[in-house]
Amino acid sequence: MIESRRRERMVRHRLDSEATLAGVAAWAVGNRATFGLGAAGQVVGEVLAADSATVLVRTPQAELWLNLAAVEWVATESPVPAAGAPRPGEWAGVLDDLLHEGVEVRCRTRSGAVIDGWVTAVGEVVTFRDDRGTATYASPGNLALVSRRS
Repeated sequence: MIESRRRERMVRHRLDSEATLAGVAAWAVGNRATFGLGAAGQVVGEVLAADSATVLVRTPQAELWLNLAAVEWVATESPVPAAGAPRPGEWAGVLDDLLHEGVEVRCRTRSGAVIDGWVTAVGEVVTFRDDRGTATYASPGNLALVSRRS
């Protein structure tokens, strides 16, 4: 009995020590999770999809794409059994898709700033244009989350 509990603790420790945020997010697909984004706030909702760079979360207000590089922590309602490596992904790919969709978006930076507008270019910087024609330029790595505006 003692030996089996010791073995169980060792296995749990190994799984916990090998966990990555991307792996936890991938495991959480179909479940509720909370993502901490520092000054950009917290996102709580159902995880719809996850890869090594992004997480798609449905909240009561919207579907949000999270930049995993901006995620500081993840909380799940149940322990993660094994948070293996998720499929490769690319945050710039999400932004590029929104550019091609031509939809208005709302972005929140890591510091909590909000950028509303349309994605007009994705490269070393992401270019947004608002309805007044003002251009805003942001580093893709500093964008914590993005959602379609309704």
